[in-house]
Amino acid sequence: IGRRSRNPFGANDLLLDDRQPYQISRNHVSVSEVEGRLVVRDRGSFLGVTVNGETIGGKKQEKAAELVPGDNALIFGSSGSPFEFVLRVDDARD
Repeated sequence: IGRRSRNPFGANDLLLDDRQPYQISRNHVSVSEVEGRLVVRDRGSFLGVTVNGETIGGKKQEKAAELVPGDNALIFGSSGSPFEFVLRVDDARD
């Protein structure tokens, strides 16, 4: 997931439109499965992302957060960012 740009080397499945002052980096985060768990991983963003109240990436040491079954709140960029999303994870064990 990242900001829409003209960079031909951008490798994002989801591109988000953003304007200055930017909240979203060109390569902001990835969502992937790691050992049977879904994880949001910061890909070097400047402002980070808040996942269920925990900020990862940016200047923070922590660069990944596990998603939980049900609704997960993601906020891209700084506090007050308009880029707020809910990512719903189904519990595959049911």
